[in-house]
Amino acid sequence: MKPFLLLLVFLPFYLFGQTHISGTVVDTESNNPVTNATVYLDGTTKGTTTDKDGNFTLKNSSYPCQLIISHVSYDVKAIPLANFHDSNLTISLMPRLVKMSEFRVMDKNERVKNINTFRKWFLGSDYWGENAEIVNDSILFFEFRTDSIKQAIDESELKTEDAQEGVLRDVFSVKADGPLMIRLPMLGYNLRVDLINFTYTENYVDNTSIGMFIGFYHFSPFERMSNRDKRVFKNNRRRAYYHSRQHFLHSLIEGRLAENGYEIKGFVQQENGLSMLTEITIDTCIHWEKGLYKICGLKDQVIHIKYAENWNGKPLDLTRRYPDKSYRSRAHFTGDTVNVYTSGNTPGQKLMFSGYISQKKTGAFLPEDYSPDDEL
Repeated sequence: MKPFLLLLVFLPFYLFGQTHISGTVVDTESNNPVTNATVYLDGTTKGTTTDKDGNFTLKNSSYPCQLIISHVSYDVKAIPLANFHDSNLTISLMPRLVKMSEFRVMDKNERVKNINTFRKWFLGSDYWGENAEIVNDSILFFEFRTDSIKQAIDESELKTEDAQEGVLRDVFSVKADGPLMIRLPMLGYNLRVDLINFTYTENYVDNTSIGMFIGFYHFSPFERMSNRDKRVFKNNRRRAYYHSRQHFLHSLIEGRLAENGYEIKGFVQQENGLSMLTEITIDTCIHWEKGLYKICGLKDQVIHIKYAENWNGKPLDLTRRYPDKSYRSRAHFTGDTVNVYTSGNTPGQKLMFSGYISQKKTGAFLPEDYSPDDEL
């Protein structure tokens, strides 16, 4: 099977202090208020809309956070808020000048194929992705191209060029003409995605494929749930959370990898000069600074991850028992410093996953403040 790297690029922050966030949203050119704009904290269930005067208030908000303002007639705006001093805001939105629909390919068969490809790599092809539903796929715009690339002189990067020499790679990219609405019926959420860009690249240099999407997320729990629904959703959310990117990073920064079913290994050089895959710890690489964790010194390193679970699907405590069966993944560090927020999310493009963890995509996403102990 061809290796697949999953790169998620969204910019969530997470809670330390709580207060209200209020402000006014206006048009950059006319300075008129923007009504019915959606305002939310990225990756959470907290959101509201602006009133007729462009005003909004988000109660019981957590800092630091990423405030997202979205309207179909304007470019999406993201504002990092460090503390409550930023809570009274005037926010200007830039009118959207180009409609994606003007460039949409009209061939029906090709469009169906593109939608199915996007579903596979964006929602996932596992249980969660197969059951997720894109409500408004008519707003999606697709582009497919083939690039010619060749190795740079210092072999430290790949450059895209028009030269005849080099190796081909296929790039499939997707944008949306407005917010993408997704139902997660197995998890009990409606998910709004302000998709900035999605790309899926098959790279023939090293025979890998890379999926990258940049965007912002807002979760709305289903409004009507029976007691049975609540039990089902609670159990499903736990299943989706365990052995996910979010669960692994939570366990890593909390120093509870083994208790949560994880064992990590890396290639360590032995006395004879050979490298051997050996159990390691990276605690000394993790530092706390300005409201987030920083993982330093692992650029170009690949961490091999093994995960084990109990018969009931919960993590197996490896400090008490060694597993009979495990699932394998890898974490690829592409930067000197990887920032990890207490939500378990990472901004930027410096950490990618392959293997089992990468199979859980948007169809298995949960709010960043989710906890398995949460009651519905």
